[in-house]
This record gives sequence, structure tokens and C-alpha cells, in this order.
Amino acid sequence: MLTKRRQLFVQEYVADPKAGQAKAAVRAGFSERRAKETACELMRDPEIKTAIQRKMEKRFEKLEITANHVLAELDEIRDAAIDAGSGAWQSATRVKVAELKGRYLGMFKDKLEIGLDEELIKRLQEGRKRAFPSEAAVIIEATAEPVLEGSSG
Repeated sequence: MLTKRRQLFVQEYVADPKAGQAKAAVRAGFSERRAKETACELMRDPEIKTAIQRKMEKRFEKLEITANHVLAELDEIRDAAIDAGSGAWQSATRVKVAELKGRYLGMFKDKLEIGLDEELIKRLQEGRKRAFPSEAAVIIEATAEPVLEGSSG
């Protein structure tokens, strides 16, 4: 069972999540000096996490916002763009709708992998040998060419 002050923290945080955890802690009556630390400790508490999640779900239910609602809205936007004809804004709108749906489905991952080139690997190994002459040098394995994946967005 949460104390009254912890319940107040949950209410303050849910009321304005963008204000931040520290502000919620201060508004709930916790010390301003230790607001960040206290908020961090509170957010680690499983009871508080659960209470925040429940309150946020209730908040969204009141707003009637669900994934299906958002997807239906995107479908309406796409249909309006199609009905408006072909033009720059219509095409851009259709592409954006497809992108948002793809992100929702997890089709796009923003990921950047950068490999080390052979010259850099050689220099790192030589430096390690100079720094630790008595120890065996650790072999650094990497690809010679950078690999880029994902979408730029």
C-alpha cells in the first residue's frame, strides 16, 4: 500500500509527465534539494510503477485513445489524401501514414553499425603492445567496411 505522499507523487507525475519526475516529487511534498534522487528512487519502486501505469491507462481510456483509434485516424487521413488527388502534399501525407504504420508494426529499426578499418585496428593493437608489453595483446576483430542499416528519419 502506498503512503499518501507516494500516492500524491503518482498523481502529480500522471497529471503532467512532461514536467518530469523531480517536479512531481516536489509537488508531492518531497524535499527540493533531493528531488531528483527521491524521484529516481520512487520510480524504481514496483508499486509506484504499477500505480503510474494504471493511472495512465485510465487517463487514456478517458481520452478514448487506443492503438486501433490511432490507426483508424491514419486510415482516414490517407483516404482524404487519396480523394484529394495527386499532388505534393497528398503524396507526402500518404508516405507519412505508411511510415507511421510501419513504425507501429516494428518494421523499421533505426540502427547504425560502424566497423573499424584495418589501419585503425593495426594501430590499436600496436598501442596495446606498447602499453602492455608483458601481456599478450588482445585481438580486436572488426569489419573493414562500415555497415549502415535502417531508415533515415
